Formats: sequence, C-alpha cells, structure tokens
Amino acid sequence: MNPKTRTNLFFFFVAGAVCLGVVIFLFLQGRGDDIDSALGEVLGPAGLFLLVFIYTRTAFKLLVRKGSFWERLAPFNVDYGKIKTASEKILFYLNKSHPYFGVAAIAVVYSHCYLISRFYNLLPLRIVLALLAWQGVWGLVLKTRTAPAFLKKRGHLFHSQWITGLLILIFAGLGHYLLMN
Repeated sequence: MNPKTRTNLFFFFVAGAVCLGVVIFLFLQGRGDDIDSALGEVLGPAGLFLLVFIYTRTAFKLLVRKGSFWERLAPFNVDYGKIKTASEKILFYLNKSHPYFGVAAIAVVYSHCYLISRFYNLLPLRIVLALLAWQGVWGLVLKTRTAPAFLKKRGHLFHSQWITGLLILIFAGLGHYLLMN
C-alpha cells in the first residue's frame, strides 16, 4: 500500500473513530440535553458548509472542464488562457482536499444528527445518513488503490451523482421541518 493511500485511510479511520468516540462518550454520560443541543447546533452549520463546499467543488469542476464555457468568453476579449490556468490550479487543490472534506462532512453530520435528535425515530434523517454513508463508502472505494477495477468503474457512477446531493438536501430539510413541528 502506498503512502498516499495509507494517509487517506488513516484520516478516514481517525475521523470515524473521533465521531464514534463522541457518540459513545455522550451515550455513556446519559446525554445532557443542554450540552448536546449546543454542540449539535454548532455542528449543523459546519456540516452544511462542508456539504456546500463539496458540491460547489463538483459544480466548479464541471464548469472548468467544459470547453463551451471558455468559448463563451471570446466575445469579451478576455485572455481566458490565464483564467483557465488559474481555475485548473484552484481545481487541483479542491480535488486534493475533497476526500478530507468529505470524511469530515460525514462525521460532522452524523454527530449533528445524534446530538440534536433521536434520529433513529425519523425516517428522513435515517435516509440522509444512509445516503451519506453511500457517498462515503463509494468515495473510499475510489480512493483505495487496491480496489478491483470493476468496483472503481462503478464507483465513479455511484459516487458522483447530483441526485444524491439533491436527495440529501430534500430529506435533511424534511427532517428538520419534522423536528421543528
């Protein structure tokens, strides 16, 4: 296993262990609702930011890689060569940080759901958690260099779906609405 894969797996398992440790700690403490709610309310916007960052990166990636976008800048006499080069550099760093932000988003959203509610009683929140787990598992398959080729081929199809992000948004909104009422 090469060092890059080891680093990614290490980060994944450390983030998962921290998330699981927080949940177990709070479960053993008897869940003091004031502390739980305060921490959960901080983690909610943080999870939203991470998810928005991830999907904004995906939209930016689609925009930068599309040739017709750069052709549309021609009438404005803009030197789009420099802009395209800068955009590709930004995209390079966004692609490098994507797995870390993804794992952090999963850990933060899972912790938020546990701290704010008894999420196992709400079907929409369970669906959100299942969709996030789906994204995380396929993302891990794509990052693992030892995964079989047929899994990696299908992994791109299963991991990079806008519909998954849209469903996460819809079911999270529905879950929050049900918790409020």
